[in-house]
Amino acid sequence: PIGRFQRAVRWCQRRPVIAALLGLVILVTALGFAGVTWQWLEAETARTDAEANFGEAAEARKEAQANFERALDAVDRMLARVGEDRLADVPQMEQVRREVLLDALKLCEDFRKQKNADPIVQAETARVLRLVGDINRKLGGHAESQEAYQQSIALLEQLAGESPSPPKYRAALATAYHNLGLLYAQTGRPKEAEQLYRKALQVQEALSTEMPQDRALRQDVAESYHNLTTVLEETNRLPEAEQTC
Repeated sequence: PIGRFQRAVRWCQRRPVIAALLGLVILVTALGFAGVTWQWLEAETARTDAEANFGEAAEARKEAQANFERALDAVDRMLARVGEDRLADVPQMEQVRREVLLDALKLCEDFRKQKNADPIVQAETARVLRLVGDINRKLGGHAESQEAYQQSIALLEQLAGESPSPPKYRAALATAYHNLGLLYAQTGRPKEAEQLYRKALQVQEALSTEMPQDRALRQDVAESYHNLTTVLEETNRLPEAEQTC
């Protein structure tokens, strides 16, 4: 009988392009996590140094902040990579995705342990919570995902409610609204999903008025309208769906 290894070799020979893509995803993901871990350690080292030397605290904190943000950016990119539809037909890809997501979840949970009342750190915590929600949603952990999204929203609503509120806080809040809406739509709760999509759009459209040249923001608005339209169509509210389009 042909063993698993031989079947895998034959499959790779029949589909060399997909096999190469899968290998590349695994390699890039592994390197990505190594980079994330390194950035996080750099951030922690910088913060420790700041405590030891008050005179260099401001510069060290700035460097730590940049490292931390780069680490979260890396997690965001990895989540997008493992969610690509073109990899769906690759054998064993679901297991690879799950392992990557679990690694990302552990990393985010480690970030989440950092306690600080500083608004910047609170914003980072809210972003980590949103990532935890995204990862659990992809893994099927719906209750954990909802809890993380709601905690992220609570933090961001507080930050966005302060005056003046940086646009990035409001944009992050809109993303959290939208992604919780995705969770509700996926779990058969269309009314709640609709409410969250509308909340996201309210924030996004206000930001679009302030920053009409922001291309990423326009894409976010389009995505929220698309998902809102889908919910309206699925609940047989076609006239409203047509008006939304």
